[in-house]
Amino acid sequence: MVIEQIIIASCKHEEFLERFAAFKNTWNGFLLFKVATPSGLCRSGLSFRPSHRPLFAAPSGVHPRLPHRAAHPRSFSFHHHHHLRPSLRTLVKLFAEEPKRPKLVLYTTSLRGIRRTFEDCCAVRAILHGLRVAVDERDVSMDVSFRFELQSLLGKGRPLALPQVFIENRWLGGVEEIWQMNEAGELGRRLEGIAAQDPTFVCDGCGGARFVPCSYCHGSQKVFVEREGRKRRCDECNENGLVRCLHCCS
Repeated sequence: MVIEQIIIASCKHEEFLERFAAFKNTWNGFLLFKVATPSGLCRSGLSFRPSHRPLFAAPSGVHPRLPHRAAHPRSFSFHHHHHLRPSLRTLVKLFAEEPKRPKLVLYTTSLRGIRRTFEDCCAVRAILHGLRVAVDERDVSMDVSFRFELQSLLGKGRPLALPQVFIENRWLGGVEEIWQMNEAGELGRRLEGIAAQDPTFVCDGCGGARFVPCSYCHGSQKVFVEREGRKRRCDECNENGLVRCLHCCS
């Protein structure tokens, strides 16, 4: 009984294989055809003859039923075409980088010892803020390095008088020059390209003082060196134990 069932199952399997082969040949014959040439035209119309060349000629190694699919096993490797997409550095450069603007620098003083000088500094500061431009104000009374810097910019031909205005390292004028250009309407044109700033802006880091106490010595100007067993002068702050505010003076 078992042997008879095995024989019947094998016969059915062979019959299934024969039918599948016949169906496959019929389907391939349906797909493999070509349009008849003009010499093959008949009076009743176009004649279509089966051919061994498909309508879409597939390259060698490609399955005829899938013309554009390569007959190779699937691979899990990914090919990155770096020449087709920009790098992250390029995108950051295009979208995040801003054009560098010239810096407007005002050398001034907050000391009231000479009243005329203090009033001139306040007048020039008010004129520049009225034009709504960003001003990098450098108080020579708060940091002696600003005095040396101003002296080197002015050179030996000009006296060390305050206030003085520079665009980058190019001298723009003192109180008289700034006042005359502002009255003539020329100062606004000279300051084109300078970054704009709200005149009511107050820095949250320093409160508008442009200096903060040194974070290393906390304003004492001395730090203790354990290796040497003694105190020494702090190298991070100026003669007043202050450093420039990084929020508004960067």
